[in-house]
Amino acid sequence: MITVWCENENRSFGAAAFQNLDPEQRMSLSSSLQCELCGAFAWFVKASRNGRAPCFAARHEEGCDNKTERAETLLLPGEEETSSINALFNEFRLVPVQQKGQVNAEVGGIEDGLNNRSSRVRRHVLDGEKSSVPQRNMNSLLNGVVYRFEEVADVTLRLPDGKKGSIRHLVVPLNEAEGNHLHRTRLYWGKIKQVRESHGNYYLNVSHFPSDAFHIEEALFEQVLAHYRFSTMDDLQETYVMYLGVLSLNSTTSAKKVEIEDLSWLGILRGNEE
Repeated sequence: MITVWCENENRSFGAAAFQNLDPEQRMSLSSSLQCELCGAFAWFVKASRNGRAPCFAARHEEGCDNKTERAETLLLPGEEETSSINALFNEFRLVPVQQKGQVNAEVGGIEDGLNNRSSRVRRHVLDGEKSSVPQRNMNSLLNGVVYRFEEVADVTLRLPDGKKGSIRHLVVPLNEAEGNHLHRTRLYWGKIKQVRESHGNYYLNVSHFPSDAFHIEEALFEQVLAHYRFSTMDDLQETYVMYLGVLSLNSTTSAKKVEIEDLSWLGILRGNEE
């Protein structure tokens, strides 16, 4: 595996980024690493002298896509393109980002399971489907788009509604969206230039005037701050944001706008996570 979920940090880690951590920090985080799909305990494998890039390993749950995925994954920034992990898969399925404390009933089946391992399982089966198609959540996709777009642009992406297309076609920079994108569901993304609040609503601006922006209501915004451990709204500046949503226009300024309504389809990447 190239990425894992870290419970202590409440975010994903790429193998190269994890290797670059101070040894003491790696040690302190090692007990909280999990497969992003099945929740199995994971551990770090350093780069080898024979050229194998750093990666993660785990004893996956039965049916976990990461168990058979092997090298077929998005290469993250800093990964060495060695023979062991230089293959890109041709297609993958987008799955939601599971919020902290959320239990996936399709997998865990435990309503009151905040202290149960099943409450941390990150695998999500859509409509009961168990597919051999590799899965990626929003954060993993955003990482690939930001740092290796040309390498992943022609990979086929399968959306939750069954729509399929290349990443180049379905992933759209919000500030570059055009008229033909209006009212269409796409993966809109951008680097946040400014965060502003107005009457209990928050706007994550990806451009200056007219301010193309992601719009989010206060209650959801507070959840975003808590989930990603941001102290204030200003911490979101210079982050990258991606959301699976519908493009509309601000009725006053005609700026482009995407409403964030479901945090499961929101990806955030800190600007210094290279």
